[in-house]
Amino acid sequence: MWKCPACGEGVESQFDACWKCGRPKPPDAAEVEGVPPSWADPFQENRQPDGTVKVAVLGNALRCAVCGNDTFGERSSLLNTTMMTFFKLDWANKSATNFICSRCGYIFWFLPK
Repeated sequence: MWKCPACGEGVESQFDACWKCGRPKPPDAAEVEGVPPSWADPFQENRQPDGTVKVAVLGNALRCAVCGNDTFGERSSLLNTTMMTFFKLDWANKSATNFICSRCGYIFWFLPK
């Protein structure tokens, strides 16, 4: 498995491009097998029956800073830039992982390394 330098997604070794953002595998892509899970994937998620997730970030439980809730919705947001959009290169923009509090709607943004 290698880590996409654009979006941080883990991609199986047999693939030559990231399935999430489409970026080609760089020749110096680091293999992440044998690397501690906190580096390969900083999020540990526990899916709940209602569709929300409980999340740990680098081993620390995520709690809402506003209401103290511990369940979240999850999405990925593209970090658009005007010039990339102008040249129709949105696929090359980085993306962020968002966790949205299921109680109050507060949004946590996590950028890839």
